[in-house]
Amino acid sequence: MGKQEKILIMINRWGYLNTEQIGLLVNKKKRATEELLKTIHKKGLIKVDLPIAIFIISLIRVILLLVVNIKKQLR
Repeated sequence: MGKQEKILIMINRWGYLNTEQIGLLVNKKKRATEELLKTIHKKGLIKVDLPIAIFIISLIRVILLLVVNIKKQLR
C-alpha cells in the first residue's frame, strides 16, 4: 500500500488530519501534496478549506526547514 492510500484510509477513518498524516504530506513534493489535498477535498474527506490546508502544510515545511538549518548552525 502506498503512502497516498495510507493517508486516504486514515482521513476516511478519522475525518481530519493527524500528526502522522501531516508528516506524510510534509515529506512529499509540494505539487504532489497539493494534488492529494485537492483529491481528498473533492471526495469530502477533509472539511477544512483547501487553500487553508495547502497553506498549513507549506507553513509546516518552512518551519521544519528553519529548524533543520538552526540545528546545523548549532553544530
